[in-house]
Parts: sequence; structure tokens; C-alpha cells
Amino acid sequence: MKKSLLRKRLLILSVLLLMVCGQMLAGRSGNPGDNGIYNGIRYTLYSNYSYYYYDVSDSYNLGDVAVITSFSGTQMIIPESLGGCSKIVIGSGALTSSVRDLQISKSVKLLEFNAVYNATDIESLTIADGTTLICLGAGQEEKTSQNGSFSYLKKLQSVYLGGNLEYYENSEYYNAPFYNLNTEQAFSLTIGPNVTSIPERCFGKRDNIKPIIKSIKAMPQTPPTCGTEAFYGVTNSIPVYVSYKTKNAYTSASDWKNFTNYVLDTDLCKTDALNDLNAEAGQNPSATVQGVVSDYKNKINAATSGADVVTNLNAGKAAIQLQKAKDSAIAALNTEAGDSPSEAVARERDTWIANVNKATTIDDVKNAKEEGIQALKDAKDLQDAKDDAIAELTEAKVVNPSGAADNIFNTYKEAINAAGSIDEVTAAKEEGIK
Repeated sequence: MKKSLLRKRLLILSVLLLMVCGQMLAGRSGNPGDNGIYNGIRYTLYSNYSYYYYDVSDSYNLGDVAVITSFSGTQMIIPESLGGCSKIVIGSGALTSSVRDLQISKSVKLLEFNAVYNATDIESLTIADGTTLICLGAGQEEKTSQNGSFSYLKKLQSVYLGGNLEYYENSEYYNAPFYNLNTEQAFSLTIGPNVTSIPERCFGKRDNIKPIIKSIKAMPQTPPTCGTEAFYGVTNSIPVYVSYKTKNAYTSASDWKNFTNYVLDTDLCKTDALNDLNAEAGQNPSATVQGVVSDYKNKINAATSGADVVTNLNAGKAAIQLQKAKDSAIAALNTEAGDSPSEAVARERDTWIANVNKATTIDDVKNAKEEGIQALKDAKDLQDAKDDAIAELTEAKVVNPSGAADNIFNTYKEAINAAGSIDEVTAAKEEGIK
């Protein structure tokens, strides 16, 4: 009886050990909840912190989570939530070779070992802006492999990296996300604006593997920090596309200055140039300044190269400053003219406003404004002198009312109005009074 009881206990213990080992080999433990399906994505819900994923040295406890277990289709777009869970895990073996386009939302927090191991035909990979993703690697030996989560995506053509990646590594084994990627052709890499760091060996390769990156488009304003050998083996002469605003930062950054072929990216330059034009115009640009901005925005949008964008931006900035100077000069001329009813003052104002508008440099605008203000002052002084002279003639006529006096008054009034200087006004007045 004792031996039989012992055998039963050993049998139960063996079954329990097999169950535990099965879970450990899968790397996952916990109590699954409901199953669901969304656009071909099958998933299992874990709630109340019942999902754990065991790593070599850590266990990741993500709380309420939806674990993707399988997918059928060519384009896999992972939503912001599954089954009400905003934390998503791509489970081991969830993807197959049918997938061509994989779009990972920022809600995806973890890739289990071999999560995309079988999806060898993925051509386009997008990791959304703002993502922080733990990548636990790939390969038959899981935790002891030197291959990363995406190492087996042999048909990759483009990668958009919009967030920061994390992975387990120690001195002997590491699972850098794209390490040892044995692609059939090199792919283009776009680094999104929110990326702040690229982990150690992320895009590295062994010496016997051909280059995996053919170009890099770097969108961050501040160059991301790079771990040791983040781009090990990547040819340093590949084009690295940047904006005119960030080129100096990248070429001088310790992690990026080894690249030798920096190119101004047309789209990045356009985005920054349009923003710079708006900043140059200021908070409340006049209608004339808005017209200049609109004109140069059209030119920038029509540009076919980063260099052309920069050329039009610089010309636009200069044109905005010139127009601002003209607006200021015209306002000063109008202020100087004031509300004078004199046609002569109005003509003088219009003449100098026309001169300001014809100016092609800020210095020319300044000179036209200064000369115009002086001319307006002289015109107002002359008109005041004429008004005073005519007033004196009028008083003299009142003292001597007669037809002859009226004729003299009209004659000398015309002479005063026709005078081109204060001296001529004075002479005409004195002769008329006499």
C-alpha cells in the first residue's frame, strides 16, 4: 500500500512538473481569461496582474493585458486596445509567413520569444510613434540565442521605428532586436521624431552577413543616443537623410559622426521650412506679410530637393523682413502725413509710399522712409505758410473792400498756392498786401 501511494504521489508530482515546465518553456504563466478576435487577430485576456512573462533574470508583470495568439491575413494592424485592454503582447508564434505588412501600435508592450519568428515574409514593419517595446528575441534556443525579435524577417524592405526598444542582454547572450538580420536585400530605415535612444547592437550584424540597411531617414531634432555597436557593420557611406535644421547636430554627435553621406531630405526640410516661415512672420502678420508667406510656402512645397527648399526658405525670410520694413515705413509716412487735408501733403505721401514699395532692399526702404518723412514735414510747413499768407491777404481785403481789391486778392492767392517754397509764399504775400 505504501509503495502504491508513493507511486501515485510521484505520478501527480510528475504531471505538475510537466505543466510548470511547459509554461516555463513557453515563457508565460498566469491565469488566462476570455478569448476574442478582432480583424483576424485572436487574443487572450489576462486580468488582475495574472500575466507574467519570465526572462532570464526578470519577470515582466504588465497587469491587465491582451496576448495575441494568432493572426490570419497579409496586413496586420494592431489597434490601440483589444478587448478593452490598452496593453498588448504579441505571443510566441502568433504571426505566420502570410503577413506582409506589420503595424505595431504604441499599446504593444512586449514581444514574446519567437513572436514574429515565422513571419519571414514581412516586407514593411511599422513601430508607432511613442512606443516603448520590450523585445525578447528569437531563435530555437530562445533565451540563449544571439538573434533578435526581427532577425528572421528576410524580406524586409522598410522599417519605421517610432519608439524606443528594450531587450534582455548580458555579457554572453543578447537579443538585440535586429541583430544578425539576414535579409535578402537591404532595407530603408526611418527613425521617428520621438526616438531618443537606439539600444546596443540593435542593427548590428556579424561579419559574414551582408549589410542590412541601405538608407536612414533621421527625424528626431536631437540625435538619438546609440548603444555600443548599435549600427555595427552598417556601411557608413549609406545616405542619412536629415533636415537642414538638424544636419550639424548629427554630423557632430559622437554616435552619428561616423556616417559620411548626409543628405538633406526634401520632406523633412519642407516641414521645418514651413514652420520657420511662420515663425519669421510672427504672431500677427499683416495682410502683405501673409501674402509673402503664402507665396513662398507655395515655392517650398513645389521644391524637388532639400537644397531647393533651403534656397526658397532663405529667400522667403528675406522677403518677409523686407515686407515688414515696408509696412513699418508706410505706417510712419501715414503718421507723419496725419489728417492734413492738403492735396500737396497727400501727393507727397503717395509718392513716397510708392518709392517704399518699389524698394528692393531694407536699406532702400529706410532711405525712402527718411526722405519721405522729411518731404512731408516740408510739405506741411509749406502748406501752413500758404494758409497763413492767404489769411493775411484776406484780412487786407476786408480793410479795403472793392472790386479791384478782389482782383488783387485772387491774383496773389493763386501766386501763393503755386509757390514752391516758403520764400516764394512770403514774397507773394507781401506783394499782394502792398
